[in-house]
Parts: sequence; C-alpha cells; structure tokens
Amino acid sequence: MDTLLKNFGVERVEKLSKNNSEPDWLRNFRLSSFEFFKNLPVETSELFKKYVNLDGINWEQFDFSKSDGTKIPEDFKFLFPENNNHVAICNSNVLEIPSSVEKDGIVFLDIKTAIQKYPDICKNYFANKILKPEESKLVAFNNTFFNSGFFLYVPDNKNITVPLRVVSITTPENSLGVNQNLIVVGKNSKLILIEEEYSKTSGKQTLLSNVTDIHLKDGAEVTLGNIHSLDENTILLVNKKVLLEKDSKIFFSSGFFGGKLTLSYLDSVLKGDGSAVEDYEIVFGGNEQQFNLSSNLFHEGASTRGKVMAKGVFGDKSKGLFRGMININKNAKNSNSYVSGHSIILSKNASSDAIPGLQIENNDVKATHSASVAQINEEQVFYLMSRGFTEDQARKFVVSGFLEPVIKQIPLREVVAIIKGLFEIKWNRRDLSELKETVGKISEEEITETSSKDIFEGHYKYR
Repeated sequence: MDTLLKNFGVERVEKLSKNNSEPDWLRNFRLSSFEFFKNLPVETSELFKKYVNLDGINWEQFDFSKSDGTKIPEDFKFLFPENNNHVAICNSNVLEIPSSVEKDGIVFLDIKTAIQKYPDICKNYFANKILKPEESKLVAFNNTFFNSGFFLYVPDNKNITVPLRVVSITTPENSLGVNQNLIVVGKNSKLILIEEEYSKTSGKQTLLSNVTDIHLKDGAEVTLGNIHSLDENTILLVNKKVLLEKDSKIFFSSGFFGGKLTLSYLDSVLKGDGSAVEDYEIVFGGNEQQFNLSSNLFHEGASTRGKVMAKGVFGDKSKGLFRGMININKNAKNSNSYVSGHSIILSKNASSDAIPGLQIENNDVKATHSASVAQINEEQVFYLMSRGFTEDQARKFVVSGFLEPVIKQIPLREVVAIIKGLFEIKWNRRDLSELKETVGKISEEEITETSSKDIFEGHYKYR
C-alpha cells in the first residue's frame, strides 16, 4: 500500500484537477476524497479482510491513456454493427453517440463535458453522492482520481423502449481507466441500458475502476445489463449504488467472464415505499482468476421487494467469493427480500465461498437467504457419458443446467445471448473474436424463455 500512496499522491490530484480546468468545488471534492483514500483500509469488515486484498497489483505502472481514442480498434469492430443503438467508448474516450439519444430526449455526455455544461446539476449530485468516499478505499480512490466516465439523464415521463448499448474497449495503450458515472432517471420514465466492457492488453497489468451512482425518481423503471469480458491482465474494481424512490424498479443482469482480479460491489437502497430490485449475476472463472462479488439490499421503505441470485462456476485455479446482506429497517413493513449465492467447482485447485446474511428490525417481513458450494456432480457426469456423451460434453451439460435457473430470470434477451455466447467461448477456450458468430448460432428459443415462478412463495414469515 506504500507504493499505492507513493504513485497516487496529493500532487497527482492537483495536477489532474488543473489539467481538466476544474471548478474549485470539484477540486475540493477530490482533495477531501483523497483523505479517505489515504486513511481507509481496503476492507473495513473483520469478517471479510482475509478475502480482500490488493496484493499483486503493480501500482507503479498505471497511468492514464496516452491514446487519443479516435477510432474503434479493428479487433473489436465486430461489436458495433451498423444501425445499432450504441455508444462507443475506447480507452475511456467517448467516440460515438447515436442520434436516437437526442431524439429520445436523453442527455448522454462524458462526465468532464457534463461538469462544464451542467455545473450546478453536477455540483448538487457530487455534494449528495450515493457512493460517498468515506464508504471504502476503492470508492475514495475513484472519487479522487477519476478522469473519465459518463453522465446519463432521462427526463420525466419518457419511455425508452429500444435498448441503449454502452460498449467500452480497453487496448494496450491504456493502463488506467478511472470512470465516474452518473445515471439519473426521471419520474415515471423507463430505460433499458446494456453496458459491455472488453479488453485486450499487451501483457502489462491494466486497472479499470468504475463508480456508478444511479438515481431513480418516483415510478421510474430501469433494466440494466452488464457484461465484463476482460483479458487476464486486467484488474476490475466496480462500485455501483442505486437509490430508489417511491414505486421505482430496477433489474440488474450481470455476466463476469474475465479479468485477473474482479472486485464488484452493488448496493441497492430501497428508500421509497413500493420500490423493487432484482439482481441476477453469472460468474465463470478459469486459470488463476479471482472474483469477489458483493450485492446488498437495504430496505428502508414499506412494501419493498429485493431479490439477488448469483451463480458461479470455477475451474483450474480460480477463486470466487459471493457475499450478500439483507438489511430491513424498522420502517420497512411488508418487505420481501431474498439473497442466494451458489457455486460449482470444476477442479480440485479451484475454490469458492458464499456468505449471505440478515439484519432485520421489523417483524412483519419475509426474508430468506441461501448459499452452497459443491464439486461438480460426478454421478450426473457418469450418467451422461453412459448415454454417449464425451466427458467434456457431459460436464458442460451439468454446468449449463446449474446456471440455467438464473439465466432464465434475466429479462434482457440481448444479455442472455451474450452470456451464453461468452460461456461457449470460455468453455472451449476460444478467442473473443468468435463472439458474434457464436451468438448468431444460439437459437431464438434458448434466449426467450424466462421463469415466472415467484421465488418469495417459500419464504419464512417473520412475526
């Protein structure tokens, strides 16, 4: 950690603010965040300290992109078909914004432009951030050193039915991306947003830090898909927090398929009465990858609903951790909440842990958590092999069946197709360039069926 502070000191903060010609309020925000970054430990919970560390990260080599980011690299052009509603980002530089964004009344800007164009709005949101720098060292790091990101604003009473894709590419020219994102969705508006993140580096470590604040006003509804397919020299630090007002809803769907180390934290604050969150996460680890995922539900309003379902597959020497906390306060009467984390282990050198928890201060609620970690079922593999399948095919069928209950819950068919495509590629150890062809082979039936079962129906009723 001494190396971290040496390479990311207060001088770098001052230089960054000066180079960006930032207002005094933002410079002061960075400096106050730096104090938390300097003093906070990487993990504040004694329970999880043994799981979370930043050892093995070479902080000396990280620097902001030296690429002008004026075009999409040839290796990644297959991700951007013509007439697709996508925002293209390369090495943290926003390259393309579809004309449909302005037609729909959406404001989409890179964060530095947004601060210049809407200083009062941005100042207000930074002053009242959901993800505050005092929450963790990783959040404080991002709030101190961010040099890119986006601002997305949807006015009241807008129904955006066509999914907006935000596709970010990281190339060898970029060893550091620190992105501060702000999403605000107005009253009774609907938005479908798919964020995809890919990287192909040169062998050196690359660090990507993303902090995203999401504000949902009364009655807003957001469907948000996240895909992370990074090479094994990339370190990914993700912090997301959503604040839901009355009767608002958000549906998260995430697929984690790459990276040397992934630390992902998602907090959902159900502040308004009747608000709801659903979060589905799929993880596939191989080689020596490490995935540390956290998804927490904070019920503050009455009649709120929260659901988290995470499933992980870990082979080779990969490691995984899922932790999720249900927190229901005394005012959250009639709330329903469910958290589950389940993993399957494919080799004797892989490992995983699942640690859910409950903190409940109201008796009139439903709350359940579940967790399991197990080796692949060899009896099932043997049975399938006895029916004519090879061992690899049999193991793949067992794993696919394990993941399917979560995949069927994902409301975005585009995200389902990409998750299934990336699963195929990773299982067969093929190159990302085959993603388009692989997704094209997935049948329509495979990506349209979703589960309608009420997973709350078996909950224990607190009285």
